[in-house]
Amino acid sequence: MLQAQNSELRLQNSEVEALNSEVEPFCLNVDLLNSEVEPFCLNVEALNSEVAPFCLNVEALNSEVAPFCLNVEALNSEIAPFCLNIELLNLEL
Repeated sequence: MLQAQNSELRLQNSEVEALNSEVEPFCLNVDLLNSEVEPFCLNVEALNSEVAPFCLNVEALNSEVAPFCLNVEALNSEIAPFCLNIELLNLEL
């Protein structure tokens, strides 16, 4: 009886080892991907922390500008004659 259980356990172990051999390369790839992605995530978080105050300022600006125009298109039609393109406008802003 013990022999039958042992052979069953060996079979289960071999199945687990086979599964591990399939999964391990994937895990290594995930680790590699994480190592490539993490610095990017840190950079994005840093960027977000830099951009957030600007976004708050833009929202404040929008709330000040909104009463003076029906929509962005109306505002753009007033601004457009004063600049050649949006890049120039951005440089001025």
